[in-house]
Amino acid sequence: MKNATSRRIAWILLYTAIVFSILAFVFLVLGRHTPSPPGTFGFRGFSAIFALSFAAVGALIALRRPENPIGWIFLVTGVMSGWQESTQQYAIYALFENPGSLPAGEIFAWFAAWIWIPITGILTTFLFLLFPTGRLLSRRWRLAAVVAMAGVATASFATAFASGPMENFALIDNPFGIPGSRDLLFPLQQIGLMLYAAGIVASSTSLVVRFRRSRGEERQQVKWLVASAILVVSGLIVSFVFAGAQTIASTTQWKGVDVVVIFAFLTIPAATGVAILKYRLYDIDVVINKTVVYGVLAACITAFYVAFVIGIGSLVGTRGGSNVFLSIAATALIAVAFQPARQRVQRFADRLVYGERVTPYEAMADFSHRMSGSLSLDEVLPRMAEASARGVGAQRARVRVFLPGGGERIATWPQNGDGNFETTVAVVHRSQEIGEIAIAKPASAPMNPAERKLLEDLASQASLALGNVRLTEDLKESRQRIVAAQDTERRRIERDLHDGAQQQLVAMKIKLGLVKQMLERDPIKAGQILEGLMPEADAAIENLRDLARGIFPQMLVENGLEAALRSHVSKSALNATVESNIDTVRFESTIEANVYFCIREALQNASKHAPGARIVISLFDDGEQLAFGVHDEGPGFDSTKVELGSGLRNMSDRVQALGGVFEIETGPGLGTWIKGQLPSLR
Repeated sequence: MKNATSRRIAWILLYTAIVFSILAFVFLVLGRHTPSPPGTFGFRGFSAIFALSFAAVGALIALRRPENPIGWIFLVTGVMSGWQESTQQYAIYALFENPGSLPAGEIFAWFAAWIWIPITGILTTFLFLLFPTGRLLSRRWRLAAVVAMAGVATASFATAFASGPMENFALIDNPFGIPGSRDLLFPLQQIGLMLYAAGIVASSTSLVVRFRRSRGEERQQVKWLVASAILVVSGLIVSFVFAGAQTIASTTQWKGVDVVVIFAFLTIPAATGVAILKYRLYDIDVVINKTVVYGVLAACITAFYVAFVIGIGSLVGTRGGSNVFLSIAATALIAVAFQPARQRVQRFADRLVYGERVTPYEAMADFSHRMSGSLSLDEVLPRMAEASARGVGAQRARVRVFLPGGGERIATWPQNGDGNFETTVAVVHRSQEIGEIAIAKPASAPMNPAERKLLEDLASQASLALGNVRLTEDLKESRQRIVAAQDTERRRIERDLHDGAQQQLVAMKIKLGLVKQMLERDPIKAGQILEGLMPEADAAIENLRDLARGIFPQMLVENGLEAALRSHVSKSALNATVESNIDTVRFESTIEANVYFCIREALQNASKHAPGARIVISLFDDGEQLAFGVHDEGPGFDSTKVELGSGLRNMSDRVQALGGVFEIETGPGLGTWIKGQLPSLR
């Protein structure tokens, strides 16, 4: 169904319910001198109130959420309730208030006698089965709907066509009753009502199951309808008890209990509308919150005032003057107690509207418990977001962590909690901002200083957890990069062997085969070929030596780090010098190898990005730390905008794998300085 069509249908149904309700009130006023027929439920006109309430909420849901069938169920319920009330009031006026003044009074009474069954059956069955998403929990719950609808159809048919006095109009015989059918249709009606009741019990059970399975926003939505259902069930139980007691005592039924039940039923559309639309309506939480606060305060103040003035006044037997004194005393007591009472009621309203809040201590303790043992961002971030939101009563929260490689990871609570976040607190670890916590609070409950302090404390406590997780993630990524670099290096060596020494040796083998064939036929030519093989063999040997130096130079093994670097610089075309205080000092082989290859990588980067620039290689040992650096006077780059390449990452991984520190100092026009420090183990 297209949006325009659905909106048009929703408005038509709403207007129809309003028209029926207006007609009901018109005939109610015309027939106001006639009491309700014996045995009818509640007060005259209550179904018109139902019609307006359910139709208004149903239209609101249908217009904003047309895909949710609950809005359409409410609209149909409103139309049918309006029709029931208008037909009943029409029949009362046409049959009792002014008999014969209007036609078809018995036919309208017939509608009013049985239509309440499909109204209540359809509403309760499908509301409980479909609330709040508009979808069944699973296909097996269709059976509850089938049983309820079978009961509704059976009971409606038996009630509509049973001969004899009609339901709610016992003084009139059914105009459409099948002659002699009462003895047959009355048991059928009871069977239908039993199926009807069984279907409603089953659908109510589905709501309980949904509540137990639901989480987050859906659980809060279901709570609204559960609270309303508790009110309705409580009212019905009281009504049944009073009806039974009055039947036993043979007294006239007291209508006050019916009124309580009616108003309990009116909470159903209110609770449903709030639950489904509370996140779609502008500041509806504010309205609910303030209504609860001032409604409870008004009730408490009234009860206290009446109890104090009338109760104490009757005990002491006061007259008019003393009652004035008691009124003044009661007013003074109310004024003193108003603010503490308002704060307590406000906390109750906050819990009712926004959910259960935790104390700062509970938030911190729960957060510590959740963080213990969590070493994965996938675990830490969602828990941190949830703890932050619950701690300050936020509607949603977002936690962002900045990864060492320049990326970031984000988690929100609830899972799809997108939108604006008006409050952001940085997460700082060792003077470095490593993340942030952002929250969004309801418009009616902005961030106060205590909540801001709690959020900052959570961020402070989270810094260590995030820092550790960042290190874990960085270590995991560095290991992956090291493995990838090793694979790349192996492929490079294989390629160099294949394209260099292997090709040379293959060519030499072919030429040696020719020499063997020519030794007898043309020894002079064979000797010339052999002389030509000598430089080729020397070239192959040199290629293998160069390759060996690239894998692990013999100079580094025999003479140490400084000698190996000076040898490499002397054989390269770089404008580089070596500054060192280590001379012949030797270090652990892993230290020497990692420093050597880091400097080789830095020199390769410098030759690529700063060709011809002056380069200074520095090596200094203070007995505890071996510091190295490669400084080129090239163009440099903006490290905040340029992502690090694989070469720089490999250097960082090498140094950090041995417990060292790696740094890059650069800027546009400032050159580049690669620095590192490692424990100088010897």
